Amino acid sequence: MSTEVERLFQSIGNHVLDMVGDSSPKALAYAEAVDGAVSVGVFYAPRAGDVPIFKFGGKLLSDLFYSLWSEWNKESKDGPWLTASYFIQDGKPKLELVYADRFDQKSSKNERRSAIVEKYFGSTKVDYSQV
Repeated sequence: MSTEVERLFQSIGNHVLDMVGDSSPKALAYAEAVDGAVSVGVFYAPRAGDVPIFKFGGKLLSDLFYSLWSEWNKESKDGPWLTASYFIQDGKPKLELVYADRFDQKSSKNERRSAIVEKYFGSTKVDYSQV
């Protein structure tokens, strides 16, 4: 991993924590990217066991993920990733990428996002009232 990729990884984590507060036990930034575009949603639980709350990622977080996508693709032999899940639990970050060979193109974006939320929060229920 290059220095630039590491810097972007840290910047994304810092920005997510700025958005949700660093006392939140779980936070997830989920991004889908293609050449020229990226969309990012953030989910977080203010306290353990809470229903996750959704926030739009915003321009800065989208720009950070797009830069990560671009830099990663310069180094990757697997081709571009299509989705990224940046999960922070108790202050520890984890990045999971999905490439074209594992991407479910038959499912909708909402179905993919619900599956990721369920994976990390144990339920597909989300509080969208904060939008």
